[in-house]
Amino acid sequence: LRNSTSISFVPVTVRHNPRIPQLLHRQFSRIGRDFRRVQPAISIKVALIAPPRFKNQEHSQRCRSFLFTVCGGVAAQVIGDGVVELYESGVGAINLPLQQGAGSRATRGCHPRVLAQVEELFLKVTGRSVVFQLPFLFKTKAEVVGTLNRNGLADLVALTLSCVHHRLEDKHRQCGCCPACLLRRQAIHSSGIEEAPNSYKYDLFGNAKVVNKVPEGNLRYLKQVLWQVANYQSASAQDFFVRHLRQAGIGDVKKSMDLYARYRNEWIVIVAQ
Repeated sequence: LRNSTSISFVPVTVRHNPRIPQLLHRQFSRIGRDFRRVQPAISIKVALIAPPRFKNQEHSQRCRSFLFTVCGGVAAQVIGDGVVELYESGVGAINLPLQQGAGSRATRGCHPRVLAQVEELFLKVTGRSVVFQLPFLFKTKAEVVGTLNRNGLADLVALTLSCVHHRLEDKHRQCGCCPACLLRRQAIHSSGIEEAPNSYKYDLFGNAKVVNKVPEGNLRYLKQVLWQVANYQSASAQDFFVRHLRQAGIGDVKKSMDLYARYRNEWIVIVAQ
């Protein structure tokens, strides 16, 4: 918004959580005070029809991100625009697979190769092209969140949700241990923004007394991320990363490698602390 002074933005969101409408209203009221070029949000309500019991539901989140992407494309075609921007960080979009299956349920919703396939799907189904862009492809999540801090909008962080288990948590807190919570916390912490106490059910960045009460099973994803960070500079890990980038159709390998090096350094600072 700061850099694109001649462009109007139409936000698109999918309402699948009862708290989202309230948060959206507060978010865009806050943003609208600084940026008049943000149009009213297109908010699409979705719900499961006759949902199964939770233990029988699909847990991978893959269909969820596909639904969001398709809704963005449909909205773009309805308002007569062919460009959809997805504000995922490069680490989230490239989504380098983790070891030992911890990332087997991770979404590929913003993966460049997936977005290219969704563009092809739109062309075949509607006969009209839609282009999906990742303006933050070469930024870490902390660098993206840091933009809020530098522009006096750090208070917006409190109006966002990341947790994939949010509806199940007590007092509307986020769990603190799922992949989304973990990467959220790392980004917010690295960007210098402080969150309110008791924001998470399990505080992985709290004091030792608090962290030692976290169930062992809830630490699995954290361990896998730290293993990836520690192993990043090994020859085998770098070869694997380059193959992943080529399969994703990302031509700028150096920028991608630099991105993950900065991401690694962010985690090293946190580990030292």
